[in-house]
Amino acid sequence: MKKSLSVLAVLVGLAMVLFSAGAYAAEQAHKPLTHDPGVVGKIENQQKRIDEGVKKGTLTSEEAALVQDNLNRIKAEEAKLKAAGELTGKNIDMLNHKLNQNSAMIESERKNPIRRID
Repeated sequence: MKKSLSVLAVLVGLAMVLFSAGAYAAEQAHKPLTHDPGVVGKIENQQKRIDEGVKKGTLTSEEAALVQDNLNRIKAEEAKLKAAGELTGKNIDMLNHKLNQNSAMIESERKNPIRRID
C-alpha cells in the first residue's frame, strides 16, 4: 500500500512538471521580444551591401535609393513593432520575408527589377 502511494505521488509530480513545462513554452512562444538578433544582423548586413554596391558601382544611385528606401521602411516597421510590444514570432517572420526580398534585389540588381516593398 505504501509503495503504491509513493508511485502515485511520483506519477502525479511527473505529470505536473511535464504540463507546466509545456504551458511555459507555449507562453514564451507568444511573448513579444525586445529585439531579434537575426533581423538586426540582416539589416546591418544589407546596409553594408548597399554601401559597398554604391562604392563599387554595382548599384546605380537609383537602385541604391530604392533598396535603401526598402531597408529604411523595414527598420521603421521593426522599431514600431518593438515599441508596441508586438515583435512576435509571426511578425519576425514577416520582417525576415521582406528582408529576404530586399536582399535578393541587392544581389541581382542587374537581372531583376528593383521595386518598393510594401
